[in-house]
Amino acid sequence: MKGEQQEERIPNFIGNAVIILTAAHLGCEVEMLATAQEVWRTKRLPEAVLLGMYEKAACDAVSAVRKRGLAEQADRLGEIFYRTGEFPPSEEDNT
Repeated sequence: MKGEQQEERIPNFIGNAVIILTAAHLGCEVEMLATAQEVWRTKRLPEAVLLGMYEKAACDAVSAVRKRGLAEQADRLGEIFYRTGEFPPSEEDNT
């Protein structure tokens, strides 16, 4: 049963990875970036001792994005990243 509960939590932790990665992409200071990159790459839960810190890092990333007024942009970029595995080129790169 415990293994099944962990399997159900994996999508949440992948979502947290997208949140952290998107906030970092937008220039927000985030914690646990390396862990988020690993979760995204492997699609596996972080080590058990890191779970609480990882969830808190995702919540802090959301707060940082909102404080900078980037929530709408973060939603759009996060969705693109989730679907494609990469962020689109910034508009500055296209000029």
